[in-house]
Amino acid sequence: ERNEDSQIVISRNPILVSEPATEVKPAKNKKDIFAINTNIDKDLLDLDNEEIKLIRKSAIFKELKAFRLKMAEEQKVSPFIVLYDKTIIDIVLKKPTNKEELIKCHAMGEKKYIKYGEAILEIIRKYL
Repeated sequence: ERNEDSQIVISRNPILVSEPATEVKPAKNKKDIFAINTNIDKDLLDLDNEEIKLIRKSAIFKELKAFRLKMAEEQKVSPFIVLYDKTIIDIVLKKPTNKEELIKCHAMGEKKYIKYGEAILEIIRKYL
């Protein structure tokens, strides 16, 4: 359902969209949550729940989440505003080593790179 402000309303939570939304179906399991966004890299779609659990237990994932929390607290925003979990998972999978590779990760663009990119790359370098 769309309201007059180009927002999609799902369970009474507005989501701003800048382009037509894809069809959203209820998720049957955690893997299906990734399928909601059609722009997500195939690497993310191919993960099963066990692989996601392993990634979430990794030191690099935990360090990136700690970085996200620190940035969110400093900026007084929710952590997902800084980086989505899917973004962190994609970064862990791809281990980008430069700007061009990092901005290809899920939901990382030029603006997020400017804000957080060098710090993220510094964290990644510790695990290469």
